[in-house]
Amino acid sequence: MNNQKTAPEKKVSPADIKEQLLLNDLAKEMKKLSLKGLRELISTARELKKSKEEELRKKKELELEKAKRLLKAAGYTVEKKGRKS
Repeated sequence: MNNQKTAPEKKVSPADIKEQLLLNDLAKEMKKLSLKGLRELISTARELKKSKEEELRKKKELELEKAKRLLKAAGYTVEKKGRKS
């Protein structure tokens, strides 16, 4: 009397359910680890950038000091310029 076709019921074993749950847990853990890894990678990149900037700043300061010493040795006076407010 009812002419509607229904999909045949799929038999799912407890082992299949357990396997799927384990796969889901594994996928969640992998996602957590990859996010944690990305955060660590970004943090490391930021630290490297800061250290490179610090290294460049120190290098420029040394070059400036060297130039000041050379100018002073050549008889020039080196004065700091103050900012006007």
